[in-house]
Amino acid sequence: MERSVLVWGKPYSVSVSPKSKSVWVAVGDYMSESIRTQDRSEAAALKRWREAAQYKGG
Repeated sequence: MERSVLVWGKPYSVSVSPKSKSVWVAVGDYMSESIRTQDRSEAAALKRWREAAQYKGG
């Protein structure tokens, strides 16, 4: 599933999918660099992705 994630007010397309019953993976490009995160829910994986992108761009 494709989701839009705002990083510093700009939307980025992030693909999120279940890896297993209790693990979700979010993958997307930010500033020409691929970021991959995982967590226990779709929302949590997307939040981690946004946080990782902010850390790289901050």
